[in-house]
Amino acid sequence: MFNSSSRHHPRLARFASALAVVAVGALALTACGTASTPPEDDQADSAWPERRIEYIIPYDPGGATDAAGRAFAERLGEELGTTVVPVNQPGGSGLVGVTAAVTAEPDGYTLGFGSPGGILIQPLIDPTIATATTDDYTPVALMGTGPFSLMVRGDAPWETLEDFVDYAKEHPGELQIATTGGAAINTFVIHAFADAADIEVTPIPFDGSAEGQRALLGGQVPAFVASASGVIGLVDSGDLRALAVSGSEPFAQLPDVPTFDSEGYAVPFEGAYLTIAPKGLPDDVREKLFAATEKILASDDWKQWCAENGTTPKELVGADLTAWIADQQTALKPYLELVQAAG
Repeated sequence: MFNSSSRHHPRLARFASALAVVAVGALALTACGTASTPPEDDQADSAWPERRIEYIIPYDPGGATDAAGRAFAERLGEELGTTVVPVNQPGGSGLVGVTAAVTAEPDGYTLGFGSPGGILIQPLIDPTIATATTDDYTPVALMGTGPFSLMVRGDAPWETLEDFVDYAKEHPGELQIATTGGAAINTFVIHAFADAADIEVTPIPFDGSAEGQRALLGGQVPAFVASASGVIGLVDSGDLRALAVSGSEPFAQLPDVPTFDSEGYAVPFEGAYLTIAPKGLPDDVREKLFAATEKILASDDWKQWCAENGTTPKELVGADLTAWIADQQTALKPYLELVQAAG
């Protein structure tokens, strides 16, 4: 009936035609967006980050790993145009903070500093944890590596590594060495050294480098294995004495300190500075995060920070980091039995 009426009333026909044009235009705008307002999907792609990002550091404040995490978080915030807030969550050889990071909402607003304990070691011990495989989270980047150091107080009776080994052989089981967790990578350094030197020592776990360092300085433990970069000032001041560093090359900031290898003890492990995120990040968030990270790690600014802080810069992002994790876990497995046997 409407069609019949419109044929006999030109004004109605023109009005109906105009309505049709408006309807078609509205549909086109809904599907494609306007020049000033992108479609809904494009808006989602361009939005992140709209607010601050939390960056969980799985150790207490004050240690070398905390400093590295904060340095990277600051630069990531600058690159993304937002604030990246470091949040310390120590405990469980780094597993507490790592778990909090990878089990957060996968929206890009929670990232984490991946401890070697939580990323490399704990998955070999307990396949049910949140970081059991790299499919359970998003490996973002390896930002740098650095050697560990065996340290004693500046007034300790051991001037050299051989002095320490000789004393340990004369007093089996007496020497305690602080570490940052029972399944932390520096605990593997202790066991690898003890095995190579044929000595008995007891690792004492603390929640992070700063706590272990305080215990050493306070006389609670006679020795400590932690990141060499975190003790440069204390060694220079004479408060601490570094007996050896891990890695195949001398540590540039402590050039007079021998490597374990050069003294005849194979200790292949170094510290690693990693960034991780929950699995299932939106594609655009992951791409922006990876691109920003790659830019930071390739920058002269980051390389300068690494040089000033005893860190070897690395630029492994995404799939490259996934492959590195697999290689590291293969190297760790033979030493896992030593750690587990020590209980």
